[in-house]
Amino acid sequence: MKRIIITITLTLIAALGALNHVQAAALVYTPPAQGLSNNFASTLGYEFTPSSPLLVYSLGFADLPSADVPSVGDGLEQPRFVGLWDSNGVLLASVTVPAGTAAPLIDRFRYQDLPTPITLAAGHTYILGAYFDRESDDHYTLNNGTSYVASLGAGRSGLGQTFPDTASDTRVFGPNLLANFIGPASGLYQITSGSYIECCGIGGDFRQSLPSKTQAFVRLTVDPRSRLATMTFLADDSQTVFSVVPCPPGDPILFSFDFGFIGPDSLIFHVDPGPGPYYESWNYTVSNSANALRIDGLVGIDPRFCVDVPTRFSHSNVVAVLVSPPVIDRFERDGDSIRFHFIGEQLYDYTVEFTDSLSPPNWQALVRYRAKLGPIDVAVTNSFTNAQTRFFRVRQEFCYCRD
Repeated sequence: MKRIIITITLTLIAALGALNHVQAAALVYTPPAQGLSNNFASTLGYEFTPSSPLLVYSLGFADLPSADVPSVGDGLEQPRFVGLWDSNGVLLASVTVPAGTAAPLIDRFRYQDLPTPITLAAGHTYILGAYFDRESDDHYTLNNGTSYVASLGAGRSGLGQTFPDTASDTRVFGPNLLANFIGPASGLYQITSGSYIECCGIGGDFRQSLPSKTQAFVRLTVDPRSRLATMTFLADDSQTVFSVVPCPPGDPILFSFDFGFIGPDSLIFHVDPGPGPYYESWNYTVSNSANALRIDGLVGIDPRFCVDVPTRFSHSNVVAVLVSPPVIDRFERDGDSIRFHFIGEQLYDYTVEFTDSLSPPNWQALVRYRAKLGPIDVAVTNSFTNAQTRFFRVRQEFCYCRD
């Protein structure tokens, strides 16, 4: 009986660490220009519609020349409120960019990080605006912005520090934001079709249909904060990394790729030939469609040493479907007991485990649920009288069994 193990951790007490934006893209780019100012105590900005899902880290405001600060980047004259709303006027996030030069300056805009990044959906319209009070002399530009991550819509304005509900032809590029593309979901994907080819040995090409015993899963980790991803091909135990033996014989070449770049529609894994003796290189593209991945790519090594063995290893038209984790919801506490509910996929075993510490963890089984022909729907109760903090996890184990 072969099992695929997925671990989902549920923590009763959590802390948020510092959030940093790395290589984040600005919503709007504006050329250097002498700006205008507004003294009507109003909120000014513009509409935008993301072309792909975005993770927003920071909101900011233009640091342009003004009457008292004559140079770009010399600092804001006043603290500046910047807000992000949905099309219904619901405030999704806001910051106050401090006066002066305390906030980081990136391409003529100063930014303040959000306490928690937020996700914007592709194809939905949002409004970004900044408040200008009657004493404001911080400048902005009009209708000269370009966006590579969204389509820009109408200008927006509103009297007071409020939702700018009035549309116009004038876009005010004072406010801005920093965001990254999100990319496909991280997780374990099960290969459903595709082909693998080993090429260029003296014995001809070796072709294999996927999935196979040595290539049945793909583990994908996507980090929008760093705009980087990793991808690993795994055997049917979901643990063993697929590898090939190079020539001359040495350490196996693992099919585990890092430093993948997250684009609007795909992940790109590319490394130029590395150091000898194998001068390994790879080039893979991963596109996302609903809960499935489409993977195509090639690993190459230097062919000069061994002409009788393959030196090019490729995947084509590989389709992999996300293995859905259990849905955990409805948390309740009754005295010294915790109760939570989860729904799991059919044909999976589930084990609920707990530990009172993560350093080091000592996971203990609380309850097990065997695979069903339909979705599993259960509630779990646990007492933790002597524990200040308790951690739970649900292990999802797929079984290729017939009983």
